Amino acid sequence: MYASFLSFIVIASTPQEPQVDAAALEQLEGMGFPRVRCQKALLKTGNQGAELAMNWLFEHMEDPDIDDPIQPATGSRPSAPEPTADQISMLADMGFTAAQAKKALRETDNDMQRAVEWLFSHSDDVMDEDADAGTGQQAVNEVVGDATPPITFRVSSFVSHKGTSVHCGHYVAHVRKDDNQWVLFNDNKVAATPEPPIREAYMYVLERVKA
Repeated sequence: MYASFLSFIVIASTPQEPQVDAAALEQLEGMGFPRVRCQKALLKTGNQGAELAMNWLFEHMEDPDIDDPIQPATGSRPSAPEPTADQISMLADMGFTAAQAKKALRETDNDMQRAVEWLFSHSDDVMDEDADAGTGQQAVNEVVGDATPPITFRVSSFVSHKGTSVHCGHYVAHVRKDDNQWVLFNDNKVAATPEPPIREAYMYVLERVKA
């Protein structure tokens, strides 16, 4: 009985190897990154795939501890401190709610960069904790705009390409003025354009025409 108890203590305290996405690890190693760097990058980005990990690697290549061995976990991870008001405010300024900001920071140990990446990669999973927990009802989104017919739109501006192919040249914008005259914006050149190439546009911006 005593021996079994000692065995349990030894097993429970044995350091655990970090678990990373094997496919992403193989992909990063195939690009020439050292294994320890690949593992660190995947852990730092929450195992969200090779692309995020690769971006992290390029941003941290000069870190003095980039090649230090990874310290394996010896047990349950200590809980990170609560996010600060400044961290929540910075994420709120990007358009996220305070509840979403708190959730992202808690999921990423209060790492701001990882929190932003987490929010964008979990946009379908983020729940607004400000909703009424007692009834389970989500706040109704306010309807913006006017849906009263008739609804008519016109092209207010568009972006087109100038050049012999998509591999050369550049994009320009044409904008319709209030007097229905078109103006070309081509870098630092601005000029009136009586007949803009509206049918050759890559992207259109529409505006509703009031009755």
